[in-house]
Amino acid sequence: MRRIALVIAVACAALPWAGTAASAHAPTPAPSAAGPETACTINDSKLTELSGIVAIDGGYWVINDSNPDQSAKRIFKLDNQCKLVSSVQYPTNSLDVEDLAVAGDGTVWAADIGDNNAERRTVAFWKLSPGRQTPVVYRVTYPDGKHDAEAILLDSAGNPMIITKDIGKAPGVFVPSKELEPNTQAGVPLKKAGEIKLPSSDTPNPFSIGGRSLVTGGANAPDNKRVVLRTYADALEYDVPDGDVVKAITTGVPRVTPLPNEPQGEAITYTRDGSAFVTVSDVTAKTTPLLKYKPAAPAAAVADTKKSAAPETEEAGGLSELTLNDITYLVAGVGVLGLVLVVVGIVGIRRSRKQRSAAAAANRGTDNRGPDGRGPDGPARAPAPVVGDDFDFDAPPAPGQGMPRAGRRESLQDPPTGGVYRSGGGQSGAPQGGGGGAVYGGRRDPEPGWDDPNASYGEPRGYGRR
Repeated sequence: MRRIALVIAVACAALPWAGTAASAHAPTPAPSAAGPETACTINDSKLTELSGIVAIDGGYWVINDSNPDQSAKRIFKLDNQCKLVSSVQYPTNSLDVEDLAVAGDGTVWAADIGDNNAERRTVAFWKLSPGRQTPVVYRVTYPDGKHDAEAILLDSAGNPMIITKDIGKAPGVFVPSKELEPNTQAGVPLKKAGEIKLPSSDTPNPFSIGGRSLVTGGANAPDNKRVVLRTYADALEYDVPDGDVVKAITTGVPRVTPLPNEPQGEAITYTRDGSAFVTVSDVTAKTTPLLKYKPAAPAAAVADTKKSAAPETEEAGGLSELTLNDITYLVAGVGVLGLVLVVVGIVGIRRSRKQRSAAAAANRGTDNRGPDGRGPDGPARAPAPVVGDDFDFDAPPAPGQGMPRAGRRESLQDPPTGGVYRSGGGQSGAPQGGGGGAVYGGRRDPEPGWDDPNASYGEPRGYGRR
C-alpha cells in the first residue's frame, strides 16, 4: 500500500541522511552465517501486509496493518507451520496497527501507531489480556506534534513504549507519562525519553540509505535481558543488564545482524528460547515466508577497541565512513538533480524567446500608441490567439511571409455560453459540469472502509468507537 510513496520519500531524503549515518555508532561484526532459514511459509490470502509478529508457545501472533475492509483487520494466531488457527477482531475500528509485543504474563499489545500523513490527534495500544477474546484500546498523545511510528518495546513492568519513524530524523523514544487509561478519548500524554543513534550500515535493501535509517519493528527477548530493533536492512540487538530498556537503546552500542534484501521487512520477534530472530515482510503476496536469523555474537573486545579509537574516528567523520553503495546512490542523486536543472534552464530559455518575440511584434505595430503603450482609446487590445498554433501563436507574420498561419481565432474577451470551460449542459457562468458530476479539482469520495483518523472525537466512525 505505501511502498511507492515510501520509495519516493526515501529517494528525496537520501542525501541529508548520508552524513547522519556516517557519524552514528559503528556496528559490531556480523555473524558468518550464510543467510536465514525459512521457519515456515504463510499461504493464506487473509494473511498479507503483515507488519507485526510475536512468538508464543506453539506458534505466533501476527497482524496486518492496512485493509479497507475493517472486518479483515485482526490479530491472527498461527501454529508453528504458519497455519491459521484463530483470529481476534477489534471491537471497534482500528486505523494502522504496525507492531506487536508480548509481555511475560502473555499479554499481547497491538500498536495502532501508524500515521504516514501526520494527521492523527491520538495513537493507541490495543491490549489483549490472557484468556480474553476482545482487546481494549488505550489512547495516547505525543507532546511535540504528530509522528509516524512502526515499532514498540516493553519496559521492565510490561508497559509499551513507541519508537518513531520520521523520515530524516533520529528515531525518538516515547513513554507514557502516567498509567495508561482504557477507552479514554483524550489519550494519556506521552513524554520523550530520548533518541536512538543508528549505526552505519551497507546492508543491501530495497530503500538503500533510507532503509537503514528507519525503525520498522521491535521485540523483547523472553528473558528481558535483550531487546532488538529492526530497520529495512538490519536487526540491532541491545543488552539490557539492569532492566532499563530506554537507557539501553539510547546509550548502548548494538550488535548488528544483517537482514539483506527483504522485500519490505517490518516485523521481528525472538524465538521462544531467545536463540534466533524471526522476521516477516509487509507484502501483498499470498505466499510469505517467516525467516529465521542467527543473531550476531557479542564481541566485547571489538567494542573496546572501537571505543579507544573513537576520537580518531570522530575526527575523520563525515564522508570517510560512507560505503561504496552509499557513494553510488549519492552520485546518482546528484545526477538527477543536474537533469532537473537542465530542464528548468530549457524552459526558461523558451519563455525568454517568446517574450522577446512579443516585444518585437509590439515595436513593429502601426497604431498611434505613445511610449506608455496607450492610444486615444485606452490600452490596445491583444490579438486573439490562433487555435492549433502551439508556438508564438500571437506573433505577426514575418516580413514577406503573408498572413499568419491558418487557424480559427476566438476572442478571449467574450466567454462562450455553457459555463466555465464549456461544461456543456450547465448554465452560463456555472462551474464546470454545472449540470451534475464532480467539480474539476474536487476531492474524490473516500473509498469504502477508510475512516477519518480523528473521527473518534464526536464523529460517527473512528477507531475505538462503536
